[in-house]
Amino acid sequence: MLIRKLACSEVATRPLSAPSSLWNTRLSDEAASEPVSPCTGVCTIDPVARTCLGCARTLAEIERWFGATRAERQAILRAVAGRKALADAAGGG
Repeated sequence: MLIRKLACSEVATRPLSAPSSLWNTRLSDEAASEPVSPCTGVCTIDPVARTCLGCARTLAEIERWFGATRAERQAILRAVAGRKALADAAGGG
């Protein structure tokens, strides 16, 4: 059996039983109203800051993203923007 590590962007989040056409309609409806994941596919955790080097989310934020409400996702995106601003100000971004 071949096992490979999946990038964050490869992880399936749709139910396996949903028909493809139903899923595409649902996805397009949700995409118009839901915040977009900040995932860049880098998925490497900084051992000191304990945030992803690609998207600047904490492990808890990454774990919570798919089950989060729209308001929670917006809060995560604000926290990410704050972390990136601090890194830029410190010359690390």
